[in-house]
Formats: sequence, structure tokens, C-alpha cells
Amino acid sequence: MTTLYLVISYLTYQSPANVVINGIYNTYEEADNRQLEICLGKRKPCNDKCVYGDGQICSWIKEINVGDLNNFTLSP
Repeated sequence: MTTLYLVISYLTYQSPANVVINGIYNTYEEADNRQLEICLGKRKPCNDKCVYGDGQICSWIKEINVGDLNNFTLSP
């Protein structure tokens, strides 16, 4: 089965949060590079799956398998 990696984020000062998909990538390395880009070059962990970046952004990388996505959520 093919695995893809989604980079997902939201601005922490917006309420309600506007969660967006910043990109879908074939490799974790590509997703990691994109996450670093949207975090303006700085990341610090905020829990086991999310990072905070400059510009008050919270982001995570979600691994998915290609195919049907029953009950798919964007949560980390």
C-alpha cells in the first residue's frame, strides 16, 4: 500500500482555528522540509506529534495510506 504524508497547520491566534493542509508528499523528508518552511525555519515540540513554529503556527505531519479514507480526520 502506498503511504503519503500530509503537512497540516493552523495559526494559534485564530479562533476558531482554520486548519489547512499545506501539502501532500510522497516522502516524509519532503513533508518535513515543507513543515520547516511553513514554520519559518524554527520548530519546537508542543506534544508528541505537533510542533510550534515562528509566526504562531502549530503544525503536524499526518501519515495516510492511499485508498478509501473512512472517517478520516486531520487531527494529529
